[in-house]
Amino acid sequence: MEYKYSRNFNPPAPVIEVSISAPLSKVSTSSTALIDSGAAITVIPERIIAQLKLRRVDSTPVSGFGKRVIEATVYSAALEIEGISESKIYRILGWSEDYALIGRDLLNQFIAVLNGLSQELSLR
Repeated sequence: MEYKYSRNFNPPAPVIEVSISAPLSKVSTSSTALIDSGAAITVIPERIIAQLKLRRVDSTPVSGFGKRVIEATVYSAALEIEGISESKIYRILGWSEDYALIGRDLLNQFIAVLNGLSQELSLR
């Protein structure tokens, strides 16, 4: 599948749409997701965690750009990239942004080609 970079980011960035649900639930919602090969784990908006009533399953130390380590809550969620993958359960984190981040936990299941010149992402 080919995806155009989003101009909602500066500079434009590779994004996809993901479907998110609680494990074993038929109720789902979708979110724009930024491809982030530097992220070890997928992160979704906290509002979706609350909306879907996702279950807390663990906690884990995490650090970001600032290198400060915090203890983050881990949730269980079923994620699907439409047309590419079947729904699969992942351990995810939440954050206050309005978009998700696709980390290497999900990204490493695909061949991803970032074509910056054409501003296109290819996933297969």
